[in-house]
Amino acid sequence: MPGTANSSRDVLITAHYDSAPPSPGAGDNGVSVVAMLETMRVLEAGKPLKNDIVFLFTDGEELGGRGAEAFATEYPSARRVGVAFVFDSEPNSVTTDMRTTSPGDA
Repeated sequence: MPGTANSSRDVLITAHYDSAPPSPGAGDNGVSVVAMLETMRVLEAGKPLKNDIVFLFTDGEELGGRGAEAFATEYPSARRVGVAFVFDSEPNSVTTDMRTTSPGDA
């Protein structure tokens, strides 16, 4: 989703759509995918933001984060990311938590 400032860093919003074998897919991690889709809808309806927003839907999270790793290592645009919001939920949970931030919460 393009922003208005060409020189700003990108904002990455990501969630995985695969699920762990013992969990229902909605608990891990379908609810986060839906939250991302709703975020896209709301942002698209408003004025453009300053920063570009990158929405990354990954798989392979249950196998060691392979989808996110592929994005980080294979796509040049990953170098433009200044902050990432990683939505995830625990199996059998009803909430979506932000459990990971950059080192030192930077």
